[in-house]
Amino acid sequence: MKNQTNEEEIDTILSTLDERTLKFALKVLGKAGDFRTPFSVLDALPLERRSVPLYHAAIAACGRTKPPKGRTAMLLWKKMKTDGLGNSIPRATYNALLHCAQASPQQQNDQSRADRAGTNATTAILHEMAQRGIGLNVVSYNIALNSLAEQARFGEVLELLERMESSKIQPTAVTFGTAIHGAARANNSAAAVELLRANIKYCANDLPGDASFGAALEACTRDPDAAQAAAAAQNVVQIMCDTNVDLERRERIEELARVAIHRGILDPERTERAETILGMALHNRQAVV
Repeated sequence: MKNQTNEEEIDTILSTLDERTLKFALKVLGKAGDFRTPFSVLDALPLERRSVPLYHAAIAACGRTKPPKGRTAMLLWKKMKTDGLGNSIPRATYNALLHCAQASPQQQNDQSRADRAGTNATTAILHEMAQRGIGLNVVSYNIALNSLAEQARFGEVLELLERMESSKIQPTAVTFGTAIHGAARANNSAAAVELLRANIKYCANDLPGDASFGAALEACTRDPDAAQAAAAAQNVVQIMCDTNVDLERRERIEELARVAIHRGILDPERTERAETILGMALHNRQAVV
């Protein structure tokens, strides 16, 4: 009886609110990290009052929680289409869905299932956008790339970069940084170096930062081909010298660089030059006799 009374009270309150007010309320709740209430509000609304903006606000709320509530967002996407709104979904809502699809698999009990679910969601969203003729903008690409990189699907990261190029969408340092993170997850030091170079070539005014250089060096510490990884690390350090990068996390970058370059044969001349330019201690001083 009490639950029925509460539901009636909620229905009464909702009936007094126009769409603009409801949208604002859902947005405020989302910013506060509450994704359950927006979902419940939408569920309580009669079909004729459920709209694309309200669904967008609820999906965006899922993305503002930490970690993003991917499963709830995908359920809202499904309900949106069931309610007959599938052909009205805008690119901004797809971007919000892509963001939710990258929810950390570590938060799930079954990581392999979470990886597959996240990848399938990302692929399904991109497929539907293509079917409806909704082009991806740079934000869409960056979010999708991050989702795939987090799931260690580096092959798909590279495919999406090629699609971005063919669509003539200008990448940013964020685009390349995300791809470099994917290379690190894939233990691919050679790809990480090439992506750093591409960042500099295509984004001369938006150069790589700490995150990109750190991820590239992490790839060099993980690559099973130690000799190739060490050579790649030397190239990363050389790129840092050439770009005169101003590092904020210098100690971390220095540590990664030192570990990576010592996985192979050291080039003393290049290392000493890098030490001078970057102000880092890259030689393994304990190994010097």
